[in-house]
Amino acid sequence: MKKYTLDAEYDFDFFMIAICSQIKDYRLAWFINKTLEINFEKTDNHCVFIRKADPEPSEFSMYIYNEEENHSQFILLSNHSETGDLLIELKQFDYFIIINGTLFDEQNDSILKAVRSINSVLLVKEIEPSLLKSKNNLIFDI
Repeated sequence: MKKYTLDAEYDFDFFMIAICSQIKDYRLAWFINKTLEINFEKTDNHCVFIRKADPEPSEFSMYIYNEEENHSQFILLSNHSETGDLLIELKQFDYFIIINGTLFDEQNDSILKAVRSINSVLLVKEIEPSLLKSKNNLIFDI
């Protein structure tokens, strides 16, 4: 019997912010909600097999906000779990904000500035997701 494999290419065309902060995910979500005037809500954890030999997937805390006006989706995602890092090449960062949808560059800049203004945030950096080696860990089934 022949074996077939499915090759799929995913679109990593979204705006991504990496955040370094010592606070818990729910506190960061609350601060971002207040600062950006959005409403992140806790959802099921993002599950990924970091290593193929792992018997169980690693779970990463995730919050989602759907903005109906601009047809955009905001995702706050933890980079660390008990079993490893989601994006190993960015292990110095604690959280990521991923924004899918129709935002303009000016809005992206204002989001970066707003997140930087949060006292508990130590570092904020824009990331190009298509250049990451472990970018497949960012494929969601939402």
